[in-house]
Amino acid sequence: MVLFVVNLWWLKPSIEQLRKENGDLLSQLTSSCGASRKVDSPIDLHHFRATVNDNPQTFTVMINTYKRKKYLLRSILHYATCSSIESIRVVWGENMIPPTLETNPEFFPRGTHVEFTVAQRDSLNERFNIQKPINTSAIFSVDDDVYIPCRGLSKGFEAWKREPWQIAGYFPRIHSGSSDSRGCQLEYKSKIETFWLHRKYSMLLTKAAFIHVDYFNIYTHHMHKSFRQYVDMVGNCEDIAMQFLVSNLTGSPPQLIHAFGLFDVGQGEGISSSKQHSKIRSLCLSDLASFYGGIPLRSRELDFSHPDFLQLMLSPIIDFLISL
Repeated sequence: MVLFVVNLWWLKPSIEQLRKENGDLLSQLTSSCGASRKVDSPIDLHHFRATVNDNPQTFTVMINTYKRKKYLLRSILHYATCSSIESIRVVWGENMIPPTLETNPEFFPRGTHVEFTVAQRDSLNERFNIQKPINTSAIFSVDDDVYIPCRGLSKGFEAWKREPWQIAGYFPRIHSGSSDSRGCQLEYKSKIETFWLHRKYSMLLTKAAFIHVDYFNIYTHHMHKSFRQYVDMVGNCEDIAMQFLVSNLTGSPPQLIHAFGLFDVGQGEGISSSKQHSKIRSLCLSDLASFYGGIPLRSRELDFSHPDFLQLMLSPIIDFLISL
């Protein structure tokens, strides 16, 4: 899939060409996404709720990484200092052998259990694939280049415990649009549009979010394989697919965590730096809504009264300055 993203960057095929080349998969789409609503699902969330730990005291940090050892080391050393962490799990997406205690002891700080799992294949879906059992109900899914202060991490964990079946995260986005004569036409709005224009959100990016462990299982083993195939096809949007899954099962919006001092130090790198990133994610929204036969996303107003809201409003400017 990395090769596909590289081709997308250099060859820059049009969105229409992308859809044409994958007609077999897209032929499963319906012609209309309908109004925002909870769509019938064969997955019974109550079955998973029966096994939940209702009073979790610790959580697992799952770091997604690819060829950025400097960021990864910084991330491990930082989160190892935070409280309530049961262990750190690193999803290793490289072909090279991951660090071990013998070869790279700096990646294994004392007092913290750090474990590397090698991605089974080159796919963004692997960030939600749990290969070995995890002992906590809460997983903090985070990219190697995202820094959440320990205080903000604790706030996030407490917020998640109040609504464990919602995604609780730090980076909100909003969608807009509806069905028309061309079918389902949704748009993915930028951070600036989310904060300054719409002032509400319907999605939280999984590059820094608390998610119930059962959703990882549902995404990987119970969600229809067409969704995962679609993520592989576009080389993007696994976070949108996860938000669709959770919103559809719960019929409720995600929960934004206000935290001061958080930074995305990898601004300008990765797939989000592509000039076609927003167009591809708008396409994902439209096509996933068509897969579902409706828009399961629910929006929630931004809380302007929160003491940390000013940083959220200024974060697009801060990210731009960091990327210079």
